[in-house]
Amino acid sequence: MIEESGIAVARDALGRAAAAIDPDDLRGSTIAAGQALFWACSLDEQLWEVGGYVEARSADEWGRLLPAMRLARNAVAHGAAICVRHQEGLSWPMRWPARWADVYWAPVEVPLAALEKKPTAAAVELYRQMQDRSVGDTLEGVANWFDIMMPFDESAG
Repeated sequence: MIEESGIAVARDALGRAAAAIDPDDLRGSTIAAGQALFWACSLDEQLWEVGGYVEARSADEWGRLLPAMRLARNAVAHGAAICVRHQEGLSWPMRWPARWADVYWAPVEVPLAALEKKPTAAAVELYRQMQDRSVGDTLEGVANWFDIMMPFDESAG
């Protein structure tokens, strides 16, 4: 059984980390993202046993990135700095507050170099897709994914 407090902690960690991402503090951003990755992956692993969860996760824009997040989490555990500064220009639609720089996931070669055991080809491909996204947006998206999935019917598994 998954404790409601564990679900709340994982959601809170993702939200706090997304808010803490700062292009002028890549070290702090990596720490915040790493902590959130540990909570998100822990919750994801607990949900594997829930009937239909893996299939639903794989079909969702954000949920499907969890295997890539596991790759990033494992790399953080081995000391990889998974956040890089991404310089942006004007774009539409405008976001408020306006940001001229953001934090993106490091290129896939960074986490792969930190890992002794190589991840699956599918996880690497998903990470390649994730590396083109803002770290904060990804963490918020995955938090929203968990919100959509909860509460789930534990009797279904």
